[in-house]
Amino acid sequence: MPEWSSMHVDSLLTGISIKYPLGTGTVADVILPRVNVSKESGIYFKYNKGDQARIPFTKRQIRSESRSVTFRVTTDSYRTEEYALNDLIDEREYQQADAPLDLQRDTLENLQTLLTLDRERRVHTLVTSAAVTKTDTLVGTTQWRDAGASGVTAAPLFDIENGSEEIRVDTGIRPNTLIMGQAAWLAFNKTTQVLDRIVTPGGAWGSPTITTDVARTLFAPYGITNVVVADTVQNTGNLGAADSFSDIWIDEVLLAYVTPSPGIKKVSFGYSFFSRGWEVRRETVGRQHSDWIEPSYVCDEKLVAPDVAYLLKDVSDGT
Repeated sequence: MPEWSSMHVDSLLTGISIKYPLGTGTVADVILPRVNVSKESGIYFKYNKGDQARIPFTKRQIRSESRSVTFRVTTDSYRTEEYALNDLIDEREYQQADAPLDLQRDTLENLQTLLTLDRERRVHTLVTSAAVTKTDTLVGTTQWRDAGASGVTAAPLFDIENGSEEIRVDTGIRPNTLIMGQAAWLAFNKTTQVLDRIVTPGGAWGSPTITTDVARTLFAPYGITNVVVADTVQNTGNLGAADSFSDIWIDEVLLAYVTPSPGIKKVSFGYSFFSRGWEVRRETVGRQHSDWIEPSYVCDEKLVAPDVAYLLKDVSDGT
């Protein structure tokens, strides 16, 4: 809730209010698409990858049996957890609140924004963890923006190609999704290799504008069809202390295959198993003279095929 003294304002100022668009630019649903499940825990089948590509001897001699082959199936599991926050609105706060404040709506939006940021940070921690074994850490002049070389010797397109090929050779699948932190995106835009690729024919170099659409075109040979810049920020300062804002995604680049339609016999880097989507509860707490509001959801974010992902770390030196 807003502080008591800030809710009643002069009528001259009711035509505007200031609210920062925090909680936007999230990529949790992009990289881990939602799968609705009926139970809070369950199992799913996994077909053995090696069995699908091990080529047997197939020639059959006259009056002999053909070679017998089979495939193996294992199981894995998910277990959802509930995530929730709540706030109170006192009946006197309703009486003092002037337009354009809408206390119930504003309270709900604030709680949902914080839950969304929490999920984004949780997913970022998961998809950049040691569970992703295909990784590379750039150092020195291989970084896309290096203090000494300023991106002249960097080769981001080759880095993306190497990551895409490492996934393809190991799984038969090319990644279709690329997530860049804001620092990585800014560094990518300043590398000579990238700028040289988009110079206007005829030599008018200038300062080309690089959008995610342009990046998608550059990455198309590697199978990338979706390029997203993750620029969500978080406040790590403690309540009552000075604010300390920082990016959740920094100078990391994640390549992954994300299925556009989860289903049977499909591969995807990971899923968000939702046994219950957003639910908002509101109760009147008589002894506190207040309305109690609680948004929540129940889910489990899980990497179901981490071998279809590749992580680039430290692509910028931060200068």
